[in-house]
Parts: sequence; structure tokens; C-alpha cells
Amino acid sequence: MWKRKPRFKSRELRGKPPLKYGNSMYGGSKLEEVIYALLKAREEKGEISDIKRQQSVELQGGSRETRISWRADFSFTRNDTGELWYCEAKGYQDEPVWKLKLKMIRYQKIKTEIWAGTYTRPFLQEVIE
Repeated sequence: MWKRKPRFKSRELRGKPPLKYGNSMYGGSKLEEVIYALLKAREEKGEISDIKRQQSVELQGGSRETRISWRADFSFTRNDTGELWYCEAKGYQDEPVWKLKLKMIRYQKIKTEIWAGTYTRPFLQEVIE
């Protein structure tokens, strides 16, 4: 009789769907996982609070056809000012849609931290205030 090969190698992963990009956090990219860890460390220091994932921001209002929205990777509240900030992790930045949305974010001065690089070497590329 043929023995069926298990779908997952380890027992704790059996019965769970595979995660996007093979990381362990929630299904985002590895860079997002590292940025989330950095934000959690800042939260423990008391700099920020209320970290949320995948928050939608409306860049241009209007009808369904003309509305433009952006789904930020993270949002958080700065404890010193009480302002809502957004955080975006971008490994690949040459997408035309991202370039357009970045121009709109800069024009509207939406408070945003943009992290770039790889998961082994992330760096804060730009802060928009």
C-alpha cells in the first residue's frame, strides 16, 4: 500500500495553511515582519502605542471610479504628540502605482514612515510629516 506523504514536515504546521512568503508572523513579507518587530520594540519603550496592521487610507475621495485608497502596512499612535502615523515597508519601489500614491502622500503630508531594504538590513528611507 502506498503511504501518503505529509503535506508539512513538522507536526505543528499540519492542518494550517502555508503562509505567504514563508514567514511566521501573519502572512506579509519578511521585511514587514522585521518592521513589525521594530515597532513592537518602540511600543515597549513607550514611544508609540496602538499598532494596527493593514489600515486603509483614502488619498482621493469621490465616486467609486475616481476614489484612490492606499492600504498602509501599519498604523500607530505617537505617545508624545498623540498623532496617528502610518508605516510602509517597501522592498521593491519601482511600481508605477506606488510612485503615484507616494506623490499623493507627500502632497497631502500624511504622516508616514517609509522603510526600505531587505529583511536582513532594513533602513528608514523617508519620514513624511
